Amino acid sequence: MLMGTGESSIRKRKRDVSEESKQKLKIVSIVGVGGLGKTTLANVVYERLKTQFYCFAFVPVSLTPNMEKIFKNMLHQFDKKKYRNINEVTWDEAQLIAELREFLRNKRYLIVIDDIWDISAWEKIKCSFVDSENGSGIITTTRNVDVAKEVGGVYQLKPLCHVDSRKLFNLRIFGAEDKCPPQLAELSERILKKCSGVPLAIITIASMLASKIENENAHEDDFKQLSISNLSHVRSLIFFKGFNSFPAYSSFPLLRVLNLSGCKKVDNNHCKDICLYLFHLRYLNLSRTSVTEIPREIENLQSLQVLCINGIEIEDLPSTFVRLGQILYLNVYLKTRIPDGFGSLKYLQELKGRI
Repeated sequence: MLMGTGESSIRKRKRDVSEESKQKLKIVSIVGVGGLGKTTLANVVYERLKTQFYCFAFVPVSLTPNMEKIFKNMLHQFDKKKYRNINEVTWDEAQLIAELREFLRNKRYLIVIDDIWDISAWEKIKCSFVDSENGSGIITTTRNVDVAKEVGGVYQLKPLCHVDSRKLFNLRIFGAEDKCPPQLAELSERILKKCSGVPLAIITIASMLASKIENENAHEDDFKQLSISNLSHVRSLIFFKGFNSFPAYSSFPLLRVLNLSGCKKVDNNHCKDICLYLFHLRYLNLSRTSVTEIPREIENLQSLQVLCINGIEIEDLPSTFVRLGQILYLNVYLKTRIPDGFGSLKYLQELKGRI
């Protein structure tokens, strides 16, 4: 289900790529924060259009791309019979690019390049394309606005509005867009506010809750506890202001998202435990908690992309913070001192300071 992106967005992206076959290579870049549905939108457009092209491929890139693997993947998708043994070939990047250009010459093709993180990766990949002015199309997805601008044809994907967020949440949990038990309505609204219109966050939490809610007689206290059952499989946790009972963080080996905003019971000991156990964490919100110090062990969170620590008076970030090579977004207390070497965080896109 493409809640929020909708058929209008799909039709627009289809027109962007497919209109007027006798034209130059058409490129569309879908950009937005993680979890908005960029890949989903690109895939729907790809599946609906691909039969109009001679050859097509859907290629993931990721943060640390293996360019040879990417080029071989493209070739194999273009012609599975011809390139059935491509992974055994020892060609370097230049040879693979040459092979791709030769194969694509005078052909009408559609390619999706999914999840590009930096301009250098795009610069290499685009070398493999040939423009035979026959209406070929390329769709890219990225979280990086600079990458999208470099690619061109920018389409900014926005978060869901509150109405669509509620519909998606209710549909996943209760089976209908407008079906929510009255005793859970207020708490559902608080959950949706925390999700900020991000479909992935809504679906993740709703899926977790759906497995436990069996009827409309569920109590609010049960609803609050659902997010800490089946701990080893939990990917996202959102605690609300006033929540006093926290399970051991070591019970969440696969946790990706942890939002503790406003929880005054969360202190420095909690913060250290998070850094010692949640190695897969990508999003951490400690805003308006009782944390006063970020431990050196923060460097353990090598997958961390978003850290929100505004609203708490932390004097210094530890020197080890600069080892968080994947950090994209940092929201800190206005007077927090930044460590030397901060410029080495090459993926950092936004630094905010608030009181």
